[in-house]
Amino acid sequence: LGARRGEGDKISSPAPGSPKAADFASMDSVVSPQVCFLSQGPVITARFSPDRKLLAVQRSETEIEFVNQQDGSQFWQKCKSSSKLGLGPEVKLLGFFWCSDMAKFDIVFVTTAGLELHKLLDSRKGLQLKDAKKHPIRWYKYTADTRLIIIATGDDCTRLLGYQFAPQGLIKLPRFDIDLQNEGKSKGKQALTSDSIHPIALYGKLFCCHINPLAERVVLYRLYKDAIIKQFSYPTYSPHMGISIVDNLLLVHHMNSGLVMIFDIMTNNMQPFVSPLPVLCKGSAAASSNYAAAGRLQSPANTMSLSPSTRSESLLSVMASQEEENDGGEDKTNPFKRGNKAVCVTMSNFLLAMDVGNEMVWMIELDLNAIAMSCPNRLHTISFLHRRVESKHPRWNPKKMIIGTVKTMVQENESIPILKQAFDIICYVIASSPGSNLSERAASQKVPSPAKLASNNGGIDLQQLHEQIFESLFEDQAVEPALLFRAMETFYLCSSSFRLKLPPCFFELMIDMLIAMRKFEVLTQYLSGHFFEDSKDLARKLESLSADYPHMSQYALDMYFRMKEYDECCAVLFKHGRLIDALKMLKDYHLSSIAPTAFLDAAEAVQDPMVYASVYRFCKEFVPGFRAKPTMNMNM
Repeated sequence: LGARRGEGDKISSPAPGSPKAADFASMDSVVSPQVCFLSQGPVITARFSPDRKLLAVQRSETEIEFVNQQDGSQFWQKCKSSSKLGLGPEVKLLGFFWCSDMAKFDIVFVTTAGLELHKLLDSRKGLQLKDAKKHPIRWYKYTADTRLIIIATGDDCTRLLGYQFAPQGLIKLPRFDIDLQNEGKSKGKQALTSDSIHPIALYGKLFCCHINPLAERVVLYRLYKDAIIKQFSYPTYSPHMGISIVDNLLLVHHMNSGLVMIFDIMTNNMQPFVSPLPVLCKGSAAASSNYAAAGRLQSPANTMSLSPSTRSESLLSVMASQEEENDGGEDKTNPFKRGNKAVCVTMSNFLLAMDVGNEMVWMIELDLNAIAMSCPNRLHTISFLHRRVESKHPRWNPKKMIIGTVKTMVQENESIPILKQAFDIICYVIASSPGSNLSERAASQKVPSPAKLASNNGGIDLQQLHEQIFESLFEDQAVEPALLFRAMETFYLCSSSFRLKLPPCFFELMIDMLIAMRKFEVLTQYLSGHFFEDSKDLARKLESLSADYPHMSQYALDMYFRMKEYDECCAVLFKHGRLIDALKMLKDYHLSSIAPTAFLDAAEAVQDPMVYASVYRFCKEFVPGFRAKPTMNMNM
């Protein structure tokens, strides 16, 4: 968890163009907020429009005030009555929210009688009612990230329905009932409250999250257009909890202890991805000694972290700008300390500490290094890191961590079957990453990995993977050459199954390793069977070895010929004195890379009259304007 506290105790909106949450953690100063001063009177809710030009303020249960931030003008809008004759129950305004990227609606009023969908006038001095959805509403929950509103109806509020405000239009979701398991054991039948329902999005999928404190579970209902399915049910082992969604991960906060449980729906495991980790305040004396023992520098701001008991890297670190230091004893900056009220902002990485007189806003930042170290299964770790978005982790690079994990597996002589599964995961992500030319065969390939992959953010660069794993281990002599070669052979087979093109340096290193191990028979078999992918760089490598191993020139020549690099073939033949063969290729493929006089000079150097005569006859017959006379002198 990484966060900073804003200046003062005023409620404000970020200025336009202000940094996002991912950028906030790396900054040393707090961005100045956009402050709007309001006239006197009660304020129930205040929300800025998406363009920050209008501020809507709900001051009563019937009316909303709109303040233009550019010229200071104001207008008021009341919610509609339930009956034109004034009969029936009085309609109350429960709240409102702005819509973004919708052509028909700009703002939605939520009343006890339903939804009122309004369009902002071109003058920005009034609203026009465009549509209304009539439902008896007890309470509602809306998040801008999901653009989804969940409405509770019925006496016990367990009957829910939803609308999604998508750019293509308003989408109505089916009604569904919340299963209140174990809640009937309490005295009397309790109604479902808005604090226990949250619309969330994970990996692009919409869910309704139900926090069941009595059952000590978090239940996720998958939302489809035509059906609602109860899909996941996670144990929390605590009735006092809050949730946060960070980088498509469900974080369950134990409010009374500060423990955080991480759930990843892509693992299909009903248990946390890693063991729950405790909160440690880095600004406290205990945390300072912990940091000193870890050998890391503290930042100027007081920080809080969630760390394993082994004093490894923090899982979540929270930073709060404070001028005064704690005098010891209880850590006053801990948002989970006894007696403090912490509120989780569900679809964001923010946590509110509502301690009277010391209110703070904390920003959550995952420590991927600590999560990777806490996960006992490295295959799960590789899959987990592949699903992370780099921009949301400025202090940790998921791709570099994957490379480090695989390098450690090779260095520690992990079994080939396990390495193959790790390589399969990496190759699958590279082959299915956006922009890649994925063949139908690769698209239908089933990866035998222990965790599913979805919405990956691009694979690892193969050149970088080769340099930082295989080439680095070979140069450092950290692994036995035979074991390293087997690992490289396994990786090549995995990449071939997904039709990935490896860089030539990968095969050059395999050739160097076989020569270093003096396994010439294996090298000959691989070259004869075309095991290595053809490339000009690899052919040059084979040609360079011909000085010590003459038969390598033929393999280089064959590789050039398969790639239709006839100029290179002619040059190799010419270099090794095979002038007649070079002339035939020059003639057959109409090449001009080598001048005829060069062939004559080379033939004279050979000191073979038959070769010289053949070259001279060829030049005289096939080279236009050739006028040279035979000048070869043979010293018998």
